[in-house]
Amino acid sequence: MNALVYSGPGAGNRSTQSALHALRSTLHPSIVHHVSTIDARTLIEEHREWQKTCCVLVMPGGADVPYCRDLGETGTRIIREWVEEKGGFYLGLCAGAYFGSARVEFEKGTELEVVGERRLRFYKGTARGSVYPGFCYQTESGALAAPVRFIDPKTGIDDVGNIGGHLSWRMCCDYVNGGPYWMCHHDTSQVLRIHSIKTNVDVLATYPEKNHAVSAMRVKVGNGNAVLCSSHPELDSERWLHGPMNAISDHVQRRVEESHPDVEHDWKYLQHVKEMVRVLDAHADRRRDLWRLLLAAGGLKSSIIWD
Repeated sequence: MNALVYSGPGAGNRSTQSALHALRSTLHPSIVHHVSTIDARTLIEEHREWQKTCCVLVMPGGADVPYCRDLGETGTRIIREWVEEKGGFYLGLCAGAYFGSARVEFEKGTELEVVGERRLRFYKGTARGSVYPGFCYQTESGALAAPVRFIDPKTGIDDVGNIGGHLSWRMCCDYVNGGPYWMCHHDTSQVLRIHSIKTNVDVLATYPEKNHAVSAMRVKVGNGNAVLCSSHPELDSERWLHGPMNAISDHVQRRVEESHPDVEHDWKYLQHVKEMVRVLDAHADRRRDLWRLLLAAGGLKSSIIWD
């Protein structure tokens, strides 16, 4: 089997690379032999080939408008049919989760607004965001380590992705930066005990601070699965955030030496990033289990490396 991460326009470089690294470090190489990227042209023109061996297609974070443009009606139909008819597994992270919903409402009423229908329609509802305010492209100013409650993947899901057994919930703080939330018709007072919100949709994780709005779900689509996740459990904070944090620290130090008028603002930004990274580092093991949950929900539990 092989795993693929979409790398066409709209896919953020860090999001693509972190997804590749997370897949390689989580899935048994003896079972999942290759983890690589796929662009829009290959996805469309060579779909008969890649679909023969692909066990998961990851649509990473970034921006979903270019996904719509470059994949178009043909590309989205190919993905949809692969999941629905051939039992494929689509994993949408942040932008990929917006893309997998029927409608997007992103930063509505602001200059960043993106509102419109989407063709994949794995989840036949609206993905709204940002779930936490303050999002800004290409910075960490709106990013945070947000509390997330999620199903324990070791006890709450079986080898083929069925949810049940000893269903228990765990907590972690995960990296969130512009991701969506879904206000599904479930009883938030019972969400810790009742995981199913529709006949084909299962809640995998919620945001406790947002009245248990859904942060991750698994949608049964014909013969396959679509897992949509608002946050970024695939992003290893030590590998992907320590370097930028140190670069920000060096920048602030230069501003101090120059007595720059923006130094106070930059200092606050640095403290924000440091605290976020500190919390994410402390929750590294639990964040990895949230990542494992997403893969297990797609039917890959037997392929996962468990510590």
